[in-house]
Amino acid sequence: MKHNYVKMCDFVAIFDADFQPESDFLLRTVPFLVHNPEIGLVQARWKFVNSDECLLTRMQEMSLDYHFKVGQEVGSATHAFFGFNGTAGVWRISALNEAGGWKDRTIVEDMDLAVRAGLKGWKFVYVGDLKVKNELPSTFKAYRYQQHRWSCGPANLFKKMAMEIAANKKVSMWRKLYLIYSFFFVRKIISHIGTFIFYCIVMPATVLIPEVQVPIWGAVYIPSTITLLNVVGTPSECEFSREGEAEEEWIRVWGFADEVDFWIGGCFRVGVRVFLDGFWRHRFLMEMIKNLSEKSWGLKDLEERLIFLKMELDGLINGGEIASCNPLHSTWTINQDGLLLNSRCTLYKSNSEELSIWGWPLQTAGLLTAGFSARTYTILSGRLTEWSNGGIGYSIGKANSSWTQQKWSASPVQLDPNTWILEYSRSPLTENGKLVSAVLEFLKFRLRREVQRLKQEFWLSFSFTSQYSDFTGERLQIPT
Repeated sequence: MKHNYVKMCDFVAIFDADFQPESDFLLRTVPFLVHNPEIGLVQARWKFVNSDECLLTRMQEMSLDYHFKVGQEVGSATHAFFGFNGTAGVWRISALNEAGGWKDRTIVEDMDLAVRAGLKGWKFVYVGDLKVKNELPSTFKAYRYQQHRWSCGPANLFKKMAMEIAANKKVSMWRKLYLIYSFFFVRKIISHIGTFIFYCIVMPATVLIPEVQVPIWGAVYIPSTITLLNVVGTPSECEFSREGEAEEEWIRVWGFADEVDFWIGGCFRVGVRVFLDGFWRHRFLMEMIKNLSEKSWGLKDLEERLIFLKMELDGLINGGEIASCNPLHSTWTINQDGLLLNSRCTLYKSNSEELSIWGWPLQTAGLLTAGFSARTYTILSGRLTEWSNGGIGYSIGKANSSWTQQKWSASPVQLDPNTWILEYSRSPLTENGKLVSAVLEFLKFRLRREVQRLKQEFWLSFSFTSQYSDFTGERLQIPT
């Protein structure tokens, strides 16, 4: 830019050493500048020749496709601000000079120049159908250096220009707010800090420090939320995403069209599993309760057994969720289920299971029933007589014995005085796995149908949309 012959030129094209522009590049970019004196920059799109070389290059292609297809095309279509990519662009030299020229005060000189030119009132145009070939970093070391520059540079630039942006009088308040909040603060600072803390501090800490734990919903939805908040940055991008996301490149940002369904379906499945684990998680197993009861058989009286059960259960569940069932410090309720009069104390109860003790100080008889789920019983003290269906024959269960009653079963029983029984039961929803699976499959099917319908709507809307939609009432003179 300091050579004498530059003073004789009106425009300058900038390329990195590895970029390969087509022969008609200037013919397709310079006319925008010639016919539109308010435009200071024409930015072309990048095309990657080694995108299929490895997983790293494929992931970079998906990320950069979003940057071009949404971030930059939105800024162009709405006559708003978008950053210069440092290469594959044509600048108006007068815009460069008015902005103060090329400065090396940060490691993102291209973004610095674009911000200063935007504050002077210059507009930028993105030409999405003009692609310039280049290569992506194929090694992690090169990729790390690139991302370090792209992450730290904008933060340093924001520090230097925040007050200058706020004090500028040539651009509207909305554009200044967009530059400070959306372009810099959210995308260049908060997203990087949040990603770094989550992936580089929190996640490794869960491996190195056992006390640090991240719930499943956090591992799934925190990264997804960061991504979605970055994608849907402004109302303009929401509108433009609806208009253009059916195009081939936009679909590739999401990992191709079919993978959108799998991604949503996967998040749905994990979310449902997290819900089931958190809302209907089983703390106990029937065999665990049976073995725990057998350990208490060596104790003499019922009070000692209750103390033992509470201590053992407290060791399995943290937080003091187990009741003592001590007559002086607990609540007993009178029930008459199946005409069987009993007094019941609940040791533990959740949405998925219940552990309780019931009995009666006097002799009582009635019908012992099991509803939607099987139940396990252990006689802590006393004796229980159970008659088989039809009243032919009976069995006697004494203290230190246990049995399981299948769901929907019922049998007449008689309890001797001071007979107390430990009962464990589960929620019908967790016991009827096939029903729950069928409901989940139906919901997943409806969700996939809705995604397919939305994609068809996006395709139809895109068919009637031009590349340069007029959102602001201003029209761009497109050379023909």
